[in-house]
Amino acid sequence: MSHSRASDTHAYVEEGVIAEEMADLLDDALRSIPFHHAVATIFHIGYNVPYGEVAKKLGGSKEAMRKYSSRGIDELREHFGDSEKY
Repeated sequence: MSHSRASDTHAYVEEGVIAEEMADLLDDALRSIPFHHAVATIFHIGYNVPYGEVAKKLGGSKEAMRKYSSRGIDELREHFGDSEKY
């Protein structure tokens, strides 16, 4: 099976467009929730940073960061219309 360079290039361009659209959607969603909720969620969920480290970065307690992250996830689910809890 032979792929042409044009079709391979088209696939990469299409992936890039989709990724850019998804990044824009996520950016809009993160901007729609309180800053501390977004940052705690990104650090903890996105980068697997422990709550204690997030607290040091943001200047709060470990428990507050856990709550911010939990609220951030709930707010993102609501933003995207997903009320299902995992």
